[in-house]
Amino acid sequence: MKVATSLAGLTLCAASVRADIFDWLPNWIPKPLTPSRYQEAVTLEGLLTHAKKWQQFASAPGANSTRVFGSQGYNASVDYVTTLTKKYGYKVTQHIVQYPRSDIFGASLNIDGKDYKYGPSLAVFSYSPPTPGILTGPLVLISDKPGGAEGAGCEPADYAGIDVKGKVVFVARGSCTFAIKSQQARNAGAAAAIIYNNVPNQGVISSRVNVDVTQNVPTVMISLEDATPLVARLNSSTPETIQAALSVQSQVKNVYSANVIAQTRWGNDKKVIQIGAHLDSVPAGPGINDDGSGSATVLELAKQLSLFIPPRDANAVRFSWWTAEEIGLVGSAAYVASLSQAERDKIAVYINLDMTASPNGIYGIHDGDNSEGANTPAVAPAGSAALERLFQADFDSKKVPHASYAFSGSSDYDAFLNAGIPAGGIATGAGGIKTPEQAAVFGGTAGVAFDKNYHQAGDTIDNLWKDGFLVNARSVANVVAQLVKSLKPIEDEKSGAKTSKIAPTSTSSTKSNSFGLVDLGKTCLHDHDEL
Repeated sequence: MKVATSLAGLTLCAASVRADIFDWLPNWIPKPLTPSRYQEAVTLEGLLTHAKKWQQFASAPGANSTRVFGSQGYNASVDYVTTLTKKYGYKVTQHIVQYPRSDIFGASLNIDGKDYKYGPSLAVFSYSPPTPGILTGPLVLISDKPGGAEGAGCEPADYAGIDVKGKVVFVARGSCTFAIKSQQARNAGAAAAIIYNNVPNQGVISSRVNVDVTQNVPTVMISLEDATPLVARLNSSTPETIQAALSVQSQVKNVYSANVIAQTRWGNDKKVIQIGAHLDSVPAGPGINDDGSGSATVLELAKQLSLFIPPRDANAVRFSWWTAEEIGLVGSAAYVASLSQAERDKIAVYINLDMTASPNGIYGIHDGDNSEGANTPAVAPAGSAALERLFQADFDSKKVPHASYAFSGSSDYDAFLNAGIPAGGIATGAGGIKTPEQAAVFGGTAGVAFDKNYHQAGDTIDNLWKDGFLVNARSVANVVAQLVKSLKPIEDEKSGAKTSKIAPTSTSSTKSNSFGLVDLGKTCLHDHDEL
């Protein structure tokens, strides 16, 4: 009894005892939160425990190997997060969103006698309308007109003088969104559109066209390698007639889906540190890297934070798992829109984690000060640069190289930036191709995508960069623990004061490990329509 009493007293007096004394205590006794302890508490085993659950939910009977929003696999993920965060002692709410969901039940394509199997060699874009049975017609290659403002199939001029009525448009990916390409084909009278990938060795990817199905034709993708001989035949001096037969079985219906929000019961709830990642996948696969890695990191951070004693005058922490990111950043946008200005003002900073374990990845930090000049919009809210510097300082202290990653409107940080809330975060890459220079700094393979399974069925539990997974999670733990104790770097920047002890981006100490700007291949426009 005396031992128990003395330990209880020691815990209650934590603020007045040297922190290192607590390191001698058994693990079952709560210890004061420090950046080093929080980082060490985050383990690869813990992160993989959650990632394996996402795989389990997608692989369950009836789940169709996906965790797309509102689906069986997604709802199981929501239940898992909700159950655990309640168990950890958080105030947990589900924020319900209604949105049209596209379900693809199957597809087939035959071009000139060659079959393209749905999944490995044929992708159907979400919100593609169904075909009336098997649709047949000749392929018509659409090229970019000389002097064209955008790219192939991106504007009406590309179709000028070309008869595509009732035919199947064949057009390269790139320059404008998939949605625009499908809509332009429809406006020109085409019966369907085949978009071929312009990225070598990437295969086919899952993305979407217009949510308003009436603006689309049935739209599918084949790989660059499969398309190249067809383009050559259609471009020859004596063009051939190449017949295509396409079948798409699909439907669109409104579904309800949930964001999950979990906030600490301690801390100043007028100064909230919010951390988020999207919980949904694309229809094509389980999304274990995109963004199972980010959402697993958020969950493990929540678990481990619940085991510590917060500092005196701590700031509150809010963990978030977003729905329907993959079809337009819908969940996070709906959440921010639901907040009053007074509630928005309580969010001191938002940290976004979207793909933190890409198998051929790099360490990317969002460019909070736009030092590389690629942000859209160019100016992030004050406090964003301070958050960037905190992450830079963490990586520099560990001698881990890092690169700048532009704000491009491509993930859930967007709604927060638009609401004037400082934001940032880390990412390891999507469909962008790693250069030899990047491979020399970060390792991995040049000429291959950061995630070769981006938006594909292969984004499974075997598609994770485990070292990056852990390094990134611990980096976030370090930054969060600092901000729980003090928001001074963020607040100094907001007030215009120059008192932050974190070195500015332009100093040699930060630049020593900085690669510069990297395009991670997740550039989206118009509500997350992809290029």
